[in-house]
Order: sequence, then C-alpha cells, then structure tokens
Amino acid sequence: MGKGQVGRWKLIVWWLAGMMPPLINCKPLNGRAPLEANIQDVSPADGVQLLRQKQQVVMNNGIVSLTLTDPGGFVTDIRYWDIIWNKPGEKDNLDKLVGTSFKVIVQNTDQTEISFISTWDNGVAKSPLNVDKRYIMLRDSPGFYTYTVLERLKGWPAFDIQEARVVFKLQENKFNYMAMSDHRQRFMPMTVDRQTGQVLDYPEAVLLTNPTNPTFKGEVDDKYLFSCDNKDNKVHGWVSSDQVPIGFWTITPSNEFRTGGPLKQDLTSHVAATVLSMFFSTHYAGEESAPKFQSEEYWKKVFGPVYIYFNSDVRAKKNPSVLWDDAKQRMLKETASWPYNFPLSNDFLKSNQRGAVSGQLLVHDWFINKNPVAGASAYVGLAAPGAAGSWQTESKGYQFWTQADSKGNFVINNVVPGTYSLFAWVPGTIGDYKYASDITIKPGSNIKLRNVVFEPPRAGPTLWEIGIADRTAAEFFIPDASPTIKTHSYAISGEKFREYGLWTRYKDLYPKNDLVYTIGRSDYRKDWFFAHVARNAGNGVFESTTWQILFDLRNVNKGATYTLQVALASATGAEMQVRFNNPNSAVPDLSTGQIGRDNAIARHGIHGLYYLYSIGIAGSRLIEGRNTIFLTQARTAGPFIGIMLTGKTKALHLILQTGKKMCWKRQQGLLLGFLLQLIVLTECAMRMQRIQKNNTDAASFPPVQLQILDKYLVVYNGLVNATLSNPGGMITGIQYNGIDNLLESDRKENDRGYWDVVWSKPEHPGDIYDKLEGTSFQVIKEDENQVELSFMKPWTSSNEVLPLNIDKRFIMLRGSTGFYLYATFEHLEGWPDINLSQGRIAFKLNPNLFQFMAVSDERQRIMPTRLDRERGQILDYPEAVLLTDPDNSFLRGEVDDKYQYSSDHKDCRVHGWICTNPPSGFWIITPSNEFKTAGPVKQDLTSHAGPIALSMFFSTHYAGRPLMINFRDGEPWKKVFGPVFIYLNSVSADHNPFTLWADAKEQMLIETESWPYDFPMSEDYPYAEKRGIVMGRLLVRDSYISQKLIRASSAYIGLALPGDTGSWQRENKGYQFWTQADDRGCFLIKGVQAGNYSLYAWVPGFIGDYKYNVYISVQPGNTIKLGNLVYNPPRNGPTLWEIGIPDRTAAEYFVPDPNPIRLNQLYVDNGEKFRQYGLWDRYTELYYQRDLVYTVGVSNYQTDWYFAQVNRNTGNKTYIPTTWQILFDLDYIDEKGDYTLQLALASATDAELQVRMNDPSTKVPHFSTGLIGKDNSIARHGIHGLYWLYSISVPGSLLLPGTNKVFLTQSRGGSPWKGIMYDYIRLEGSSTNIDKRRHRKVSTPFRKHVASALELLLQGSFVVAKMEKTRRFLVLGFLAIVFSLFLHVDSAANTPNRRTDQEQMPSSPVKLNKWKDHVMLDNDIVKLTLLSPSGLIAGIQYKGDENILEYHFEESRRGYWDIVWSMPPEGKSYFNKLEGTSLKVIVETEDMIEISFTRTWNSSDSYSYPLIVDIRYIMLRGSSGFYSYAIMEHLEGWPDLNIDESRIAFKLDVETFNYMAVSDDIQRIMPTDRDRTLGQVLNYKEAVLLTNPANPSLKGEVDDKYQYSYDNKDSLVHGWISTQRDIGFWVITPSNEFRVGGPVKNDLTSHVGPTSLALFFSNHYAGPHFGVRLRNGEPWKKVFGPVFIYLNSGSSNETSTLWTDAKEQMQKETQKWPYDFPRSEDFPYANQRGTISGRLLVHDRYLNREFMPAKSAYVGLAPPGDVGSWQTDTKGYQFWNQTDENGYFTIGGVRGGTYNLNAWVPGVMGDYKYETDIVIIPGSQNPLGNLVYRPPRNGPTLWEIGIPDRTPAEFYVPDPAPQFRNRLFINQTQKYRQYGLWDQYTELYPDQDLIYTVGTSDYRQDWFFAHVNRRTNSTYMSTTWQVSFDLTNVERTQTYTFQIALASATYSEIEVRVNNPFTPRPHFTTGLIGRDNAIARHGLHGLYSLYSISVPGFKLVHGRNIIYLKQSRGGYPFNGIMYDYLRFEGPAEVNR
Repeated sequence: MGKGQVGRWKLIVWWLAGMMPPLINCKPLNGRAPLEANIQDVSPADGVQLLRQKQQVVMNNGIVSLTLTDPGGFVTDIRYWDIIWNKPGEKDNLDKLVGTSFKVIVQNTDQTEISFISTWDNGVAKSPLNVDKRYIMLRDSPGFYTYTVLERLKGWPAFDIQEARVVFKLQENKFNYMAMSDHRQRFMPMTVDRQTGQVLDYPEAVLLTNPTNPTFKGEVDDKYLFSCDNKDNKVHGWVSSDQVPIGFWTITPSNEFRTGGPLKQDLTSHVAATVLSMFFSTHYAGEESAPKFQSEEYWKKVFGPVYIYFNSDVRAKKNPSVLWDDAKQRMLKETASWPYNFPLSNDFLKSNQRGAVSGQLLVHDWFINKNPVAGASAYVGLAAPGAAGSWQTESKGYQFWTQADSKGNFVINNVVPGTYSLFAWVPGTIGDYKYASDITIKPGSNIKLRNVVFEPPRAGPTLWEIGIADRTAAEFFIPDASPTIKTHSYAISGEKFREYGLWTRYKDLYPKNDLVYTIGRSDYRKDWFFAHVARNAGNGVFESTTWQILFDLRNVNKGATYTLQVALASATGAEMQVRFNNPNSAVPDLSTGQIGRDNAIARHGIHGLYYLYSIGIAGSRLIEGRNTIFLTQARTAGPFIGIMLTGKTKALHLILQTGKKMCWKRQQGLLLGFLLQLIVLTECAMRMQRIQKNNTDAASFPPVQLQILDKYLVVYNGLVNATLSNPGGMITGIQYNGIDNLLESDRKENDRGYWDVVWSKPEHPGDIYDKLEGTSFQVIKEDENQVELSFMKPWTSSNEVLPLNIDKRFIMLRGSTGFYLYATFEHLEGWPDINLSQGRIAFKLNPNLFQFMAVSDERQRIMPTRLDRERGQILDYPEAVLLTDPDNSFLRGEVDDKYQYSSDHKDCRVHGWICTNPPSGFWIITPSNEFKTAGPVKQDLTSHAGPIALSMFFSTHYAGRPLMINFRDGEPWKKVFGPVFIYLNSVSADHNPFTLWADAKEQMLIETESWPYDFPMSEDYPYAEKRGIVMGRLLVRDSYISQKLIRASSAYIGLALPGDTGSWQRENKGYQFWTQADDRGCFLIKGVQAGNYSLYAWVPGFIGDYKYNVYISVQPGNTIKLGNLVYNPPRNGPTLWEIGIPDRTAAEYFVPDPNPIRLNQLYVDNGEKFRQYGLWDRYTELYYQRDLVYTVGVSNYQTDWYFAQVNRNTGNKTYIPTTWQILFDLDYIDEKGDYTLQLALASATDAELQVRMNDPSTKVPHFSTGLIGKDNSIARHGIHGLYWLYSISVPGSLLLPGTNKVFLTQSRGGSPWKGIMYDYIRLEGSSTNIDKRRHRKVSTPFRKHVASALELLLQGSFVVAKMEKTRRFLVLGFLAIVFSLFLHVDSAANTPNRRTDQEQMPSSPVKLNKWKDHVMLDNDIVKLTLLSPSGLIAGIQYKGDENILEYHFEESRRGYWDIVWSMPPEGKSYFNKLEGTSLKVIVETEDMIEISFTRTWNSSDSYSYPLIVDIRYIMLRGSSGFYSYAIMEHLEGWPDLNIDESRIAFKLDVETFNYMAVSDDIQRIMPTDRDRTLGQVLNYKEAVLLTNPANPSLKGEVDDKYQYSYDNKDSLVHGWISTQRDIGFWVITPSNEFRVGGPVKNDLTSHVGPTSLALFFSNHYAGPHFGVRLRNGEPWKKVFGPVFIYLNSGSSNETSTLWTDAKEQMQKETQKWPYDFPRSEDFPYANQRGTISGRLLVHDRYLNREFMPAKSAYVGLAPPGDVGSWQTDTKGYQFWNQTDENGYFTIGGVRGGTYNLNAWVPGVMGDYKYETDIVIIPGSQNPLGNLVYRPPRNGPTLWEIGIPDRTPAEFYVPDPAPQFRNRLFINQTQKYRQYGLWDQYTELYPDQDLIYTVGTSDYRQDWFFAHVNRRTNSTYMSTTWQVSFDLTNVERTQTYTFQIALASATYSEIEVRVNNPFTPRPHFTTGLIGRDNAIARHGLHGLYSLYSISVPGFKLVHGRNIIYLKQSRGGYPFNGIMYDYLRFEGPAEVNR
C-alpha cells in the first residue's frame, strides 16, 4: 500500500437479477459504516472466510470481499471470463464460460481456492471445452487471483478460438482515471459521451462532440488507442474519484500463458471503466494467430493466474498516479513470486517442477564484424517447435521469454516441462533466429546452451539502409493528427502513431505524387511515411500507391546478384510489389501476394506481425549512376489496407555504409575482399536451402530404371520420368514435380521434343527439313546409376534422305533432376554433296504451365502465347508480330519477335522457362561451346514464345551463307554435338518461383566445371584424360600507345581449325575452344580435343585479329606452353582521331528509343535498346532533312553517331542510300606521306560502303568494300554480326590544311535492312619517317578546349573550395582527370618511360636535401629524415605534419635496421643496429631517389659483426611512403657467425598513435608503455596485467606482444592509426621470398610502444637454433626487402577506412612484385626471373584409388634439403603459392638458382618433396606436369583425432581465467591468443588427466588444444592422456601403425605406451624435442613433426584398448606439445 493509505477496506462484487448495480462500493473501514448491511464484516485477523449462500459464494479476507454466482462463477454481465469461438466456416460465438458445478479446493484461514467447472455437453451450443475456473484469496492480500484450465479431448468437434480474456466492468460514475503506463494515463470520457458522439470510420472510433467533460470535446475515443505489447502489459487499471480514491488493477505476473510472444499487442483498459486481462486474440495479428483445433487433437492449457489488486491513498485525490506507482511496485513483487506456490491445480506447475535454459546469444554478421558480437538486449524465448519466427503466430502452447543482457547472456527460468524450440530476435538486426535443435525441458533441469550464434540474413555488405531494424515503424515520420480529431494525451507522449486517422494524412502530405526517397539526401525520420497506405480518391474509392527509392551506384558488378532486404512491421490485406528501374514492368521483381490481417493501421499499432523478404536482383538490371526501386502497395480495398516497413538494406559486393564517406578507390579494394564471401558463403548457401538441388550423394536416390514398351521407352530415376518414342527417339513426355507432362500434349508426339536439321542439295538449293527420327534403338548402358540410349538413323543411299549417319543419345543419371542429350553426325567419304544450314534441339512446352521465360539476368519476363501471336498483326516479317489481343492485357501493344531473345554463344549457357504453379523450371544448359560454330560471339536463338526452348548447335543466323556447312567432293566429316543438359528444378509452393533462375545459373556453373563429362559412352566423345591443355600469355605491341608491351587483358583466345587470320568466325565443321585472358594477358585453354589447330585471338580495345604463326598439335594428356605471344595490331601511324570503341559491336553508339507503338517493355531502359523492333526507321525520323554529320572534337559518338548506317525511308516502302560525313581539322599535312583510315565493321547486310575524301561528287570512290555481308543483324535486333576490317590508305595529297571531310556512303538501297554497323573508325597520321611529333601538334580547336579546360579548372577551384571535404576532393579530382585527358595526346609521346601503375603523376618531384649529419628525401607527401652516414631514421613527416616517430627518443632510437648475433663458440648474443659508415646516392631524378648506407666489417673490432651491410632507401614521385631494403653479405673465409634475428623497427609517437591493426579481426585501442610499466608482470616479462592504465577500459586486461604474432602468409600489412590526427602508418611486405621458414612461420608484427616491426627472420616459434648459421668461412649474401612504409589519412574518423585503404595498397604492392625500380644488382627484375608450374595430385590408396587434386596445397621452392627442411631454412630465398581446386599451381618471379620443390596439403599428413632439383634460369618457363604425393600411410584408418592442417585449431580451446583476459580475443576463433591457457588444463582436469574415447568423445570439445603439465601448488607435473578405443578381430601377427603429427613442441618428450601405462620403457618415445615456445607465446603452431609408430598386433586386444600418451618433461608450465592429428591404421591390405 502506498503512503497515506487508510486502514483497511472492502470490495464487494455482487449480482442482483435484472439490474446492473455498482461493481465497487469501497470505503475505508475505520469505524465508519460498513459497505453493505447484508455482508458480514470480517477482520484481517480472521484470515480468509468463505460463505456459501443461495446461488452465491462470498470470499472475504477482511480487506477484499468477492461475491460470485454459484455455480456460474461470475457476476452476470459485470465480471466474467469469456472466449470467442467458432466452428470452421461459421460465424463467431461468445461464450462466457459459465460454470455448471462448484467445488471448494481448499478452505482455511490462510487460503481459499474455489473452482467453477463446466464440462462440454454435445447437446448444448457452446464451445467444445472443459473449463475449470479458479479463484484464490490469501490472508492479508489486497486482492484475489483467478485462473482457468481449458481442455479439449480427442474426437471433439473441430473449432477455432478467436479470443480469451477476463473482463471487469467497473462502476463508471466512480472510476474515471485510467492508467496503463507512466505516460499513458488520463481522465477518461464516459459511455454517454460516446453515445452522443459521432461514429467515425468504424464503431470503436467515436468523435466526442458533446462530452460531459468539455475538455474532451473534439477528441477521438477508441479502445484500440490503449493497446499494449505483451512485454509492456504487466499492470493496468483504474482509479476512483472517491474522497479516498481506490485503485483497481489487473496484474499479469507472467506472459507464459499469453500467445504471440513479447511483441503481441492487445487491448488493456478502455472507456466504460472496463478492465481486460487478455490471454489471446486476433487483434494486431489476424486469424493466423488464433488456435485452430482439429477433431483428433488433444489440448490443455492453464491461463493465469492473474492478480486483481486494490489499493487506496488519500493523496490520489490530487494525484492519481500515486496509486499507479504503488500498483507498479506490487506488479514487481508478483512477478518476482512467479511461479506462485499456492495454486492447487495439478496443471499449474510449481518452481521445482520446472526447468531452466541459459546461454549466450552471439550475432555473426560477416559484413559488420568478422567475429561474433554479443546479442545485446536480444529477445530470447522458448515456444512450441516450429520454423524460425513461428512464435509470432503460435497460440496453443506456453512461451517463455527473456531479454539478454549487454553481453548477450540470457537465462530463462521456470520453464514448464516439454519440447520447445529456442527462438530469438535482436534489435538492430533483421530476421529471426532459431536454435538448431529442439530443447526438451525436464523438471529440475538446467540446460546450458553453447554456440547460440545468429547469422542474420545477409547477402552482401550494406550499400544503404532506411530505418532501424526493430520490428516497428516508430522511427519513421508520423504526422500530426487532424486538429479536429486528436487525442491530446498522445500529442505530447511520443506515441503519435496512436492518434486516429493518420492514414488520411498521407493524401494531405502527398496530394498528387507519391513518396520519393533519395538515399543520401532524405532522412527517414522526416521523409518516410510510417505506413504505406492506399490513396483516397474520393467517393469511397482508394488507389494503389507507389513509393520510390532513388539511389546512386558506381562500379556495378553486372555479373553479380544484389539483394534488397525488406522487413515489414505490419501488413493488412496488402500486396507489396517491388520493381527495379522500370515501374511499368508487367511482372514485378517481387510480389508478396496478399498478406496480413494485422489491421494495425486502423487500430493505431506501430507494428503487427513481422515479415522479411530477401529480393535478389541481377547486377545487370542495375545501372551506373541513378537507380530507382518502386514499391507498390497494390491492394485498394479500403483506407486501412497497407503495410509498415521496419528497416531495409540493399547489399552486395561493395561497402557504402550510410553516413560514411569513402573514396571509390578504396571501395574497389573492399570489393575484392567481399566477393568470395557473398557468392560462396551467402547466395549459394541460402538458396541451396530452398531449391531442390541435385544431390551429389547419388546413392541416396532411387536407381535409374528403363522400361521398354512396344512404341515407347520410359526412363525414370524417382525425380524425372522421360518418355521417348521407340525407335524414333522423339521425347514425347517429361514428368516432374507432380506435372504429368511438361511438354505440350496437344502436339503430335514427334513435335514435342526432338532434334532437327535444315539441309539442302547444292543442285537444288531449297531447304529440306528433317527431324532426325531414329530407325533403330539400342541400350548402350543400363545400371542403377546410369541409363544411356542410342537412336540411330543411318543413311540408306536414298537420294531423298539426308546423307548423314545420325546417332542420337539420351542419358539419365541417378539423383539428377534432368537428362543429357548429344548426337554424332557423320558424312562418310564419297557420300553426296550437301549443305547444312541449321542443327538444333527443340522443346515445345505446355503453354498452360510455362509462361515466364528467362534468357539472362536482365532478359526475363512473362511471354505471349502462340495464340496471342496468331491473333496479332504481322509486321515487316513473319517473326515480328504486334500483339493486339493477348490473353495477358499487359502485353497489348507490344512486339514479339523470337530474334529479340538471341544471345552470343559466350553468354548463352542457360535459358528456359518457369511454371509458377507448381513452381517448376525447365532449362537448357550448354556446359561448353566447343561443339558450336564460329566462336564465342556468334549469335543465335535461345527460347521464344510458344513456349519453345532451343539448343542451337549451328545456323546461318547473324552470319548468312558463310556459316552454311557445305560438303563437296565426297568430303568425310564427323562431329559430336553436345551433351547439353536439360535441367528441371522446383521450389515449394510458398517460395518465390523466380528464384529458380538463380538456381539454374548455379547448376550451369556446376555443369561447366564438370566438363568434359566422364559418363557419355560414345567412343567419339573423349574424356578429360584424352584431351590436352594450351596455355600462354598474349601481349600487345602498339608503339603509338606505349613503348612497352601491353597486357592483352580480357582478350578472347581460342583454338580452331587451321585457316587464315580471323577465319574462326566462319569456321563451322570442327571444334573450337575459347577462353578469356586474365588482366595480365595469361590464358589457359583446357579440355582441348586432340588434333591440329591454329591459335586465334582478338583483344577488346584493339582492332584486328591475331593468329599464331605455327600450327598447334594437341595430343591426349599433354600441356602446351606457348610462353609470351605478341600481337601487333594494324597500325600505320599515330591516332589523329577515333570514333567508337574497338569491341566488335556497335553498342557504344546512339541507339534510339523505339516507336512507342512498336516497343517491347523488356527493353525499355535496360541497356539493350538495340533489341527493340523497327529501329531502322527511326533513322529517317531523326535525320529527316539530311544525313548524319559528325564533327571530331565536338560531337560525341555516344549521342551523335547512329548505331547503324541504314537506308532512308522516303515513303511507299522506298529506301534510298545514305551518306554520312566526318568533319575534322588538320593543322599540318604531310603531302608526301600516306595516312590511314581504319574502318572496323561490326556487321554488314547486302551493303557496299564507299569512302570519299573531301569530294562527295567523285564518281569513283576512293575506296569501296564491294557488296558485303548477309548478317541480317539490323532486322534481327543484333548489335553485331561478322567482323570486317579495312585499312584504307589515304595519300596526304587528298587532305587539306584546316577542315577535312570523310564521306561514307552505304550505296545499296531498296530495303530497310541493308546497311552496316560500325565497330570503330580511326584516322592515323602519316607513316613516313617525318618527325611524328609534328602530328601531335595541338590543333586550333583542341587548343581552345585546353584553354577552356584551364579556365574551368581555375573557376571551379573557387566554387569547390566551399564544398565539404570529400565532395571537394571528388570534384577537383574529376576536373584534374578531365584536364589530363586533354593533354594526354601531347604528353604520351614524350614520356615513354612513364610509370603505367600511377594513376596521375603528381607535380612535385622527389628532392634530396643534405646537411652535415642528416639527409632528407622529400616528395611533398612524405619527408624521410635519415642520420648520415648511419642511415638511422630520425624523422618521418606526412603531408607537412610533425614527426610521427617518438621525438622523446634520441634520433638513433626512432627507426632502424637491427640484428641479434653471436660468434661461436662464445655464444653470447649481441644486439646491434645496422649503422652505415658511408652514404652514396644511387639514383637522383625527379621521379626517384635511391640512397645507400654501407658498412664493411672491421676485423680489428672484436665486437663487430663480420658482415657487409648495404641499407637502401627509395622514394618515388607521388608515392605516399618510402621503400627500404638491405643486402647482407658474409665473405668467404670470414669468421663463423650466428644471426638470430633481423628486422626493421619503428618507434612511433606515443601521443599520436593509439590504435593498432594487424588483421581484420585483430585491431584495437592499445595500452601505452607507461601502462605496462605500472602494471603487474606475469609469468614472463612480455606479459603484463594492466592494473592502472590511462584508459580505464583496459584495466584488468593482459598485454603481451606475442598475442599479435602472425604467420608469414598472413602478415603482409600491419601498423598503427592515430584516431586524433586520422593518420595511418603501415608496414607492407609485398613478398615473402626473403623471409624464412616458409608461409606458416609465425613472428611478431606490431605491439605496444607504439612499435611496428618488419621482421625478416627470428627464432620466435621455432627455437634458438633457428637462424642464419655461417660456418667454416662460408660465403653468404641475401637481399631483405624491399618493404614499403605506407602512410595514409582520411577525414571520416573511421579506423576501418584507413585499414581498408592499407590493405588495398598492400594488394597493389603485391601485384607489382618484383619491383622494377630498385637499383641493386642483387635484386633481379621480373625478366631476370623464372616461372615454374604444374599440378599436384595426392594418391592415398586407402581413401581413393584415383588420384585426387591437391586442393589449396602450399607448394614452394626452397634451397635443396631433406623433406620438410624448408621449415628451418634461413639462408636462401623461398617462393610459395597455393594450388587451385584442381591442384594446379604457378610460381612466378623465382630468382635464378637451384631449388627443391616442396609441398604440404591441408587435410593430408606429411611433406612432399619433388625427386629432383630444379634449376631456374632467368626468363625460363618450367612446366613440371603432374606431380604425385603419396602421403605416409601403412593401412586403412581405424580411427583418427583432429584434422591434419598443422594446427590444433580444431581442438578445444578454453576461455581464459577472468582475471587474465584480453577482450580482443573473447569469443573469437582466436581464443588461443589469450594469456594463461596452460593453467586452464588443471582447472578442467583437476584430478584426472584427459581421457578420450573413440566413437564417443568429440575432439572439438574433449581434446585439449595443448598437452601441458599439471599445476600442483608451485610445481608442474607431467601428464598422461589416454585414447580409448575398441578393436574387433585383431590380427596379432600383423603390424598396426600409430601416426602422430605434432603442430608444436617445447622442451617435451612424448612417451607412447599401449594397454599398459606402467611399463618401465615406453613403446615409443620422441626423446626431448622442440624449442618452439608456442604455448607461452600464444601461437597455435610452431615447427611441424610427424612420427609413424609401428604397433605389433600382439600388443593389442580384442575389445577395449588404450594408448597412453605421456608428456614426461615436467617442471615448467610451458613444456608441452600441440597435436595436429592422430591416426591409428590397421594392417596393410595386400589387394590394394
């Protein structure tokens, strides 16, 4: 009770027949009159009393008296339990749950519990439920409890329950103040106020027009205004207006019995002094949230107890919230008491009958943090098992929810026993989490969950986002309510969304145009309306609304898939349609269909049920620059139809986080980092869960079966059923996914699926059509895994039959959702001459099923039907039809033409059709183009209206007669076409059928990777081993572009039959094998059939064709390495001007919009407008007066050069030739020289191009092509056909000083489709020996442009000076680039040595300043100050800033090279900085400075190291950093020397640098050296506990420099960031060739200081003997480096920005290695190095009899030595790389010398060494072919522990002791970096050592990561681990093998004993091994070692065996080993 509460009081709830008496008449009992004379007063001291009178029961405890009907259990129509229910299909019924019998459960002075029971009677029209209503009153309790048990039995009628609640109707004239939360409480209107008011849009909403209290006038009252979420609805009620006000409160102590989880909204209290306790309802959720019961379903559930609480306080007269505050306190007490211990129903379980679940929820979003983070404040709950998110609509069971703390920890107590799913959702994160397995709760159980990691839906990094992912629309703009209808309590409460009528405000705010939101400009808090509603058009009509999201993209990845995540907070009868960039698309990219019954908009909720849609959109659908997403709410049934959104993101391979500004240069670097993660980890993984994919485990599927009937053959595999005609081989039926026939059954059986050819006789050119129907049939193969059938049609010598032998094959595989088709065509020698013009496979699908066609990401749509075309209007040719009356009205007025869907061979790997019901796909997949004709850019048909799907093998389309296959003079020929794969896929009915396209693309990639197939049985189809490989590198030499060879990046390179240059375009009889070169011009053509070929190529960006001058003979299994090939493209002089891009298409030119009445909506604004119909006539409309005139330097070919030179339409179907003009200026003419006009044509159709120079009237043109071309590309909507190139010599005498004109006449008129498409035009200067520089003289117009550019640049600088910094940078950068382009022509010729890797040469040269004791290298970006002559680094200044090194240190201590050395046999180690004694300038130019500091050994100095040292520093112009390297030399005969360590150290400014970054997941704010000094030194000096750090957040952490060590392979960049000055300092190591120990040698990086190191070698993680050891006067010389010291800066204060940029710079430096600028003779350039390549295979006969590719193997060259000696090699260079997935490797940039080739393979034990030494000669290519590694193996695996990956990462790594942690490594995969883990072994195994039982234990949890000693007080004892395993049938005379692979060893000895731990001598011992110290130094490995231990069979027993592993060297915590892998092998199997 609150302060001021008066004595005691009573509540009487009573009933009188026929009237509604006051519910509460409550007065203080302080000597005044009693409440009612007929109720006996009871004192609280009397306890609880029960009085049963006629038809009444009274419960009284002296505080509260409760009167109930007997046996009904309620006061009629005043206070009652009720439910709303219905039978399926019937209307709702109200049932007040009237009891039919009464029972006293317990009656004493402390507690009374009574029960009112109702049992279902089939003869009574009431809900089929047993009801047990209970009421409880306790001694001294100011209230009472009520609960009910509802039960339905099996066999009872099916019915639904819509609502269950308890209702209290209070005395309205007393209770006038309602409260439900701190800010939602007020005086309320009365019922009479509503009765006199105006009903609004629905009965619950009433405008108060004449209220009793005039302050309410003009307000709206609606009970839904006062709804609340379950989680917030724990207490609510009313306060009376008595002199001593009374509070009436409903308290819900737990939500376990409510439905829908914590966010389900429901009613509370409302007008008429009504109080509700809602248990479930359909409010804010719809009918799907209501319990629905089937007849055989049993159900029972306890609802409550809820507590009805009363309080009073005289102070409440002035401040009613006094009672509210007291009610809240009481609610907390009741909640803390849950579950109550007093309810006596057996169905209500007490605390000891319940269980608990706890754990930690982590969120792992790779694109935000590579490591899981705490799921702070997550809602975590248990509910009935179901799909993720099903808890929202779960309504029958109990739910138990809690909220996680800031660390994600959660505890769910008091869970009723049963089976549950664990669900969660995390504020700020989209999607729902569901724990992987069900959780069974038992009484008293306490389940602790591990690995509760939520990976939210994510397909890529965030490009932009709108809103906050919190499942509400609260953050969006909520308008003010109409002033005439407002609830004043919400005007200032922060919950404006609860106002009435906000849906009408949308039209007020957007009266004409719908909402448009611009990313980067709009603010969702102001510019995004909270609800997407329909627009009120008046007269009760509502219109759909379309919102737009505008956003800009750069660097769109056209081949990738972007994802739009749309999260909805509510939906009501809505349908959301999403379209990208085309609002008029007939088919949206997503339609939700009609969703939602929340009614949250009308009921003032800010959310309802949650929906999430992930919408994939092909990158090809997006455009560079401005894009628009159209969101249409398409349903218009009323004002409340609509949706609310809650945070959505758009994602893929680029980071552009909202609020972060980042230059595009850095974004492109980030793109590389995310590409593999998105494609491999996200898109494929998520889609594979939905799509019914082919399963690689074929054995799990039914076998393939063949049924041979009289006229048919049926092949089926349980997934697909195919029927073929016998013996014709026609495919008559395909059954799949419950569809009887995918093909059109109405067609004849031979017209559904078939092969066909079109052929002719030379003497009779008319076409003959043949469907290649077989005449005989043969089963080639029939087993459970494969059926292959052959349908043969041999030539019968008939003159009327196609003279070819045809063998059609059909293949079906086990587990494959599809089948394969291929055929062999053969023309024998001497057979008749024929012409073949077309060969294909055709499928005619069921038009009732297949209506959606997909050819590419951007070319897919709903298609017209065959009948639509028949009813349409034929246009200029039969294939083109205007759809005038299509069944789908969206298609009306469009043009359909099958040629609009043609594709290049290279782009046509998959296409087909989708059926939406049931969702199924039919796809033709072409895994290789080797059997197609005319190369990669030959165009052909795909799929088209019908629905028809084609697999085209050859045709004359887009080429004409040159591609007709002609056989003359009895020419023999044979060719295999195919196999192609007919792929079928499906999704369930509740998934988007359009995802089938993405799955088909994935399957295409799978098929492509599987080529050549290994299952076709034809002898004419060679498998992979019978094919060869051709590889090489193509370079381009064009001296007018560059003096150096240019990489032929992305060149198309192929093998085809020998012929002339470019003949591959027209070659049609043989096979062709094409690939594309990488960005270096390197190419690899695999799977080449044996034969003789020519190698052809063409290079985008260069005109002409390349042909290798030697025939290439490919033999089975061989690899031909061609080395460097050089293409000299046609060129006779410098470029004077050019038009277009030499890419063999006209795509870059102007393509007009089509005639509006002749368009195809698919090609509106999708980048392929050239596919529109009728564009040939648009030329006349655009150039109606005169033909095209193009002025060089003024015109823009993208807008001013028409894509096709066609004839002019003069009317009456008359077309006349056209003449185009090119105008250009020349200042100087070489009259004696010859100029060249290069004309490249992309297509020609019955055309003749005539060229005239300066005189159009000459009868004889200067040049004519003659009649050329039959491509017909103009009519068939192609952007190219066959390629033509003409080099036209133009004598200088034909040219004029000043303006010249070229006239281009296409002289063949008469048809709209005659014409040409230009690819590229270039005029080249004179080719004579006259000084070519004169032709680069800038012409007058050009000078004007330069002047204009300068003026613009100067003017613009003043404008942009006022801009924000990033924009200013971008704009100035753009202006500078534009200006540099103007100057490019003049500058390029005079700077042949310009660095091609520099984007822009800065203006400031590199300067060298010298003083007495210092030198400075300065390029105006970085200043490097060095002491002279020592070469120590005294200062580094960046962009004019102060010294970034620690200026408090002496100059000699800031940056330096150093070594640790000793001279045997003394052994004492010395630390020396490498200080020079002389300085020499090696290079000094404006572009580069290199200086050298040298020192020679002084033999008279006994403390001098015997080395010659040459330390170099290099600074380049425009470089944001400097390079350093050193040459160390030990001459022959010099003293013995040990060098233990060599490095460069930088000591940075402690006041500047505070943030260190070593990797993506290891970066943080760091402590200082002073923090360490003040801290507590732990087991060794490097490890310090921070006890009093300057940054208090670091207190209690451990700092140790070894925690930041990294492997060589992973340590290419690391450094420090100043968060104050936004500067980054980075050490970049571009190559590991000069490091030691191979790719996995671990070493230091950066650490506290702040210190950054470039470590070249050390004995860390290897031992004291690891170092350079020079003995007996051994000569030695080695170059270390160069390394690059890189500095960067930003303006965003984001450390990730600088780190990302540093990684990008590292990639650039790595790609440039070996550098071409160091001037030391000891550093060889790229052309002085060699390359080695090959393929590594693994042969482990116990795993696979076949050779397996050594995927991801590490392969390297190191100095000759033993197997595995590369680990300890320190003197030489090493060159390593990783193999690809097929085991192929290439190691480039290898210095000349003799090496061993070494390798190790992840997943395989041991080391490989190639049997012979390898000698590298500069410039050599060294192919090794196939190498085979046979790993250690003596028998089959009996058991194994771990993974052979050279680390113990897979084993159990414990959490650190809480007092010794580093927060950076909490919950990471790198927990092993924590301090003190060695002592955690003792904590985990305090009494007994580790025992591992094979088959039961799990090495991930039960095998400690390090075998260490046990701590006992202050000593450490050795430990013995046991491996327990069972054997049956032990072969006692045979030998078993125990393989032990160690990842690390430190002063340890492993003793192995078998079955007897007490034998004095172990069965095996390693002896004392290892000095790695990896355990102490937080490494996960050191040096690798392997032991193969023979175990005689007689030492083993039948049954249980034990191997004892004892680490016998105790005494020290760090002595121990780390296992990599253990395997026990059985005896060898002879048969293997």
